[in-house]
Amino acid sequence: MERNPVRHLQEVYAVVLGVALVLSVEQVIHVAEEGSPFRDELILPFLAFVSLAFSIYHWGVTYLDRRYAAQGDTALSRSGVFVDLLVGVTELLALIGLSILISRPSTFAVGVVILLAFEVIAGLVLGAAGNYQGLDAFPRTYLWLNIASAALLGLALLTLELMSPATREVGAGPVTFIAAVARTAFFYGLGFNVLFAREESG
Repeated sequence: MERNPVRHLQEVYAVVLGVALVLSVEQVIHVAEEGSPFRDELILPFLAFVSLAFSIYHWGVTYLDRRYAAQGDTALSRSGVFVDLLVGVTELLALIGLSILISRPSTFAVGVVILLAFEVIAGLVLGAAGNYQGLDAFPRTYLWLNIASAALLGLALLTLELMSPATREVGAGPVTFIAAVARTAFFYGLGFNVLFAREESG
């Protein structure tokens, strides 16, 4: 049986995604004796988180597959592997932290901008380390998608802040939801051939 050197890391991604989703659900559902158990104002931030987290997870495990499992006998640099581990751990911790912020939509929205900015920085670092060699053009597309998403969401939140604090509180959830879902739609549209490519048999 051929050994996949990063299968355990992909499993960690899946476990952390599950933990983050559980934490996010706990923010939305409030068990009370009377009334709806759902906090209606948190549904859109929750859906935004699910959309964002799953797309980041999907690219993470796809990247690991294409970089390690499908590389054959290509030698790996220790610095490149260290960068992968550093980016991956930070990304997973950021997702868990973001899931806890859903109960405060305006803070959550800022957290989404920060996470997208981190994805941009991570993409630049991975590219500089040479970790994207052999991965075709999608990493560059993913980088520009995150830049555009972070910039547009940040601009929208700044506009809401300038209008009034009340407008920011009300509008942060819907604006973040629209930005996250649009980003995910473009993510899958632009990366379909990479994300759902058939595994080549050796």
